[in-house]
Amino acid sequence: MDLGLKVLDEAQKFKFNKRLPEIYALIGSLDKENINYPMALQSAAKGVDAAVANKDTVEIIELKGLLAMFTNGYSARKNDSALREKAFHMQLEALKIAESSPKYENLRIRFYDNISGYYLNTNQFDKSIEYGKKGVELSLKHNAQKSLTYSYSWIGMSYYHLGQKALAMDYLNKALLITRQLKEPFRTMEIYESIYKCYVLSNDYKNAFKYYNIHNRLSDSLKVANNNHQLNELQVKYDAVKKDNKITLLTATGEASTRKIIFIAIGLGLAVILLALIFVQYLTISKKNKQMAETNQTIQAQSEKLQVLMKELHHRVKNNLQIVSSLLTLQSNRLVDEESRNAIKLGQQRIEAMSLIHRSLYQQDNPTLVSMKEYITDLTESIMMSFGVDKNEFDLHLEIAVTELDVDVAMPLGLIINEWVTNAFKHAYKMSKLQPALWIRLSLENSLELQIKDNGTGMPSEMWDKPQKSFGIKLVKVLAKQLRGTCTVENEDGTVLTLHIPKTEIKNLLSA
Repeated sequence: MDLGLKVLDEAQKFKFNKRLPEIYALIGSLDKENINYPMALQSAAKGVDAAVANKDTVEIIELKGLLAMFTNGYSARKNDSALREKAFHMQLEALKIAESSPKYENLRIRFYDNISGYYLNTNQFDKSIEYGKKGVELSLKHNAQKSLTYSYSWIGMSYYHLGQKALAMDYLNKALLITRQLKEPFRTMEIYESIYKCYVLSNDYKNAFKYYNIHNRLSDSLKVANNNHQLNELQVKYDAVKKDNKITLLTATGEASTRKIIFIAIGLGLAVILLALIFVQYLTISKKNKQMAETNQTIQAQSEKLQVLMKELHHRVKNNLQIVSSLLTLQSNRLVDEESRNAIKLGQQRIEAMSLIHRSLYQQDNPTLVSMKEYITDLTESIMMSFGVDKNEFDLHLEIAVTELDVDVAMPLGLIINEWVTNAFKHAYKMSKLQPALWIRLSLENSLELQIKDNGTGMPSEMWDKPQKSFGIKLVKVLAKQLRGTCTVENEDGTVLTLHIPKTEIKNLLSA
């Protein structure tokens, strides 16, 4: 990124305008890799403007395609359907330019693939196959092997949805063969995931589980490879610092020797004695400093390795929880009894609440602290999706004033939020004529306070006081006790749950 910005500065300074679209594309891609989508979109838009100023149609098509790709990625991260629709229309706009002349034929491939993928995701399978086959034709003509894997994948999944399973698997296996020949492990992993999803659609759980495990092993191996790369970089940095320290030590020793020669030349016995004392003290201090530096380096290396291992541990725990959740999904599809299916669904939501914690931990620099705003947002939206609630038809208010919490406090809090919000969607809004609304507030002043309020019909006080049949309410009370807090429920135009945990108790929890 640093080099990219320097190149941009030089290009603007010397007016190398023809290179500006390419430079903006590079910087935007780096921002996207760092998951900074707003900056990536800004760079891509500047690249489009530069290409238009240069009247370079090829660059215009390329940069418009890049802008559409970033917009689509941002829509997936935000789960924003309007943004995804905007990205789709950007693809159509760029494709229209690419189809304006035969000399831009090879530039159409990416757009055919992306548009085919969009139609697949929106269940327009015939259109997905139509654009996928256009992508296949041009990919074969221009030997675009990797693009061919996308065309085959989208066509295969579309045929599977339409019930033509044998034809679908033929296309998916073609894509798989190409990724192996290209030695593209990430694309191989993605195609195994597509095959697994197809088998789930047809309730072929044996094959679904088989391909899910293959996909999962590839995902883990890619994660380990990335960790090894990071460790190698750390080793190179460590060796460089060690070498610099050695040079510094040799330089310091040379300066001391020079001072010794000057004192000897003076010929004064007192100076010789004083120099000897200083030299002995110098060696002692140098030895201690060297030992301290080596100890610090060892501690630093061990700390970094421990962080890598902790992140890997949280990653594996998250994967295991997802496997359990998938198994519960497979099992619930076989159940006829609605009460049993609801019980398994509640179990899945509790597992999802714990899985989100571990996902947050392995993405953080500090693998013991949970980003509460991101976690509570993801958890609440996950529950909404499980109940089929549209975000645009639901009034959700989140006031999260706490930045991070230790996992030992965040985990019980997350389970309490999961239970209470689930309870609200199950019971609160059934008899209410108002637009459903929910408020979640988390603050830390004199105490840690969690408050969850809905605008439903309210909860009878006896249900809270004597929750004989409600496992969820019992679980909330047990978790509040575990956090050494006090929990109250009031009816104020709906139900209000308030949990208070004194600061002293939070410190005791963390030190226990």
